[in-house]
Amino acid sequence: MKNIVLTLLSLFLLSGAFAQECEDNFYRMEPGSVFHLTYYDKKDKVETRQENVVMEVDKSGGELEATINTKLFDKKDKMITEGSFTVICEGNSVKVDMSQMMQMDQFESMEGMDTEVETDYIVLPSDMSVGQELPDSKTTIKLKMGDSGAGMMSNEVVMTDRKVVGQEEITTPAGTFDCFKITYTTEVNMKVMGMDRVMTYPGVHWFARNIGMVKSESYDQKGNLETYMLLTKLE
Repeated sequence: MKNIVLTLLSLFLLSGAFAQECEDNFYRMEPGSVFHLTYYDKKDKVETRQENVVMEVDKSGGELEATINTKLFDKKDKMITEGSFTVICEGNSVKVDMSQMMQMDQFESMEGMDTEVETDYIVLPSDMSVGQELPDSKTTIKLKMGDSGAGMMSNEVVMTDRKVVGQEEITTPAGTFDCFKITYTTEVNMKVMGMDRVMTYPGVHWFARNIGMVKSESYDQKGNLETYMLLTKLE
């Protein structure tokens, strides 16, 4: 669960202006845009690669809703799984279903199970500034265990303490970007048959205006770097 926020935070990497409501925002919603993310372990070895493609954008009232196709590949570049999700640009912020930020291969392992998902939105405001505190978000996943469904496992994932702590220039294979640096804490509460286990993991995101997330780092409970992500190509 420690890589939850790192991996599917790819949803934020589509950033920019496609309509007046989303001008100068941290989200690109132009159909046909392709974003490549590469995930590395702490020894700089590739773990997975992800491709996100903006398929279509619908406008309804003051909102823009984009449908994004996403594919996940392993370190040998074999596709593991694929899917799609929607994101919303409303007014001066982008809203992303937090459940879509979880690793696609984790959801693949739940295929065929009786699941219930309750989720908030991750919010990324266009008027971001250093020192700004951003709202928390929570996702709860419930899995029925066994044929009778009598057992229940619940995972509650909360992204909390989100704060814009600075601006930095970040260079990746996709280019050099002026980014806002956001720190956060991921709290994972696993409940299995009456037993609770709570884990917390610090992390950092770097977002570039009109580009999106270009870098992310995830740490273990002792503060040691576990994995990181880079935006490696834009099309």
